[in-house]
Amino acid sequence: MADLLLSLSLLGVVSLVFREVYRREWLRVAHGVVYAALLWIVHPMLLETSKKTLDIYLSSAGVQTNLLLLLSVDLILHAGSIANWHLREAHRSGALRPAWDLAEGVMRVACRIAYYIPPLWPAASLVYIRLALLYAWPGVSFEGVTVGLMVVAVALSSLAPWPLRGLKARPEISYAPMASAVLAFLLAQFFAPGAMAIAPNHSYFDKTQLLGSLVFLGALVPIVAAAYWLRMRNRSENK
Repeated sequence: MADLLLSLSLLGVVSLVFREVYRREWLRVAHGVVYAALLWIVHPMLLETSKKTLDIYLSSAGVQTNLLLLLSVDLILHAGSIANWHLREAHRSGALRPAWDLAEGVMRVACRIAYYIPPLWPAASLVYIRLALLYAWPGVSFEGVTVGLMVVAVALSSLAPWPLRGLKARPEISYAPMASAVLAFLLAQFFAPGAMAIAPNHSYFDKTQLLGSLVFLGALVPIVAAAYWLRMRNRSENK
């Protein structure tokens, strides 16, 4: 499970490029500062976390449910942050029109709030990566690695438009990394339960197992992207 979580965490950090690109510049910088502050706040807490404590936590029954819940909530918030909520005109007639107008107003406010909330999955991913590196690089400066991750978080969040400047994709393409993560988690949970278990004396940074998990995720992303392309093509043909 540690290798799958690390792979999902790496994908979560990279997904910042796709998810922050549609936000305003000042908000991207603010989110980067929030991530940097989070890493700095948990810095002393991570020093007090032993490998045995982390193993016990990841082996608990509720942790997998909590992780899936985190991904699901973050996916809903992201959907709201890029949504342009608008009810069809057919819903605006009749006695229920005031109720529909109220529902539309509430959803518009909810989507606007979601726009300002920093993505949750990358935040948790940064913390987990820092904790995994604590055991992978025991001789490296702990403060130096934390500061390095802080710089990476701010850079990915603030400079998000640059890597995707040449792509003319709709905002919905940002669902690809998130949907891939949820799909990978569900597939591993139902078809490869051994991947979700913590083996004795395991490593949190095993290169071979990490490569296998990354290949697994890398195979899912094109599938999700192809599904998105087919959906957009079908939508354009039906217009």
